[in-house]
Amino acid sequence: PLLRFDPLTGAYKLDAPVRFDADAPRLKPESEKLLGEFAQLFGKPAGRDLRVLVVARSGPASAPNGTLDAARRRTTEQAWAVAEFLRKSGLRSDQIGVSGVEAAESVAPKSQTGGEAESRRVDLFVTGKSTPIVGWDDGAGARH
Repeated sequence: PLLRFDPLTGAYKLDAPVRFDADAPRLKPESEKLLGEFAQLFGKPAGRDLRVLVVARSGPASAPNGTLDAARRRTTEQAWAVAEFLRKSGLRSDQIGVSGVEAAESVAPKSQTGGEAESRRVDLFVTGKSTPIVGWDDGAGARH
């Protein structure tokens, strides 16, 4: 129930927000609980060959000067915090990848309360071992 198929990416995606303390890379307790449950999926026999891609989405390119770099840095720190939490929760390093993208203003979701914080988020995608991802070892020592 934590995952839903995302037809845009062809992967399964964690269907819950990962929350942090006020723009800090520190996970909120409810997100630690969620990610702990998520990490358990990878400990089961069917999940041992799965990988998770942690994608940090920074704010829209139209952000005022100076704030975009800070938003990217903050979002990247949050993605690394998620990856590190998953590693400490039992995932192998070769099962975790981290990427960053800039969310376009037109596609960046906004919360019901508004605000740019919702366009700066961390998404988690679950892929199979054979899903080609540039720079990721395929398990046989070959890199894509």
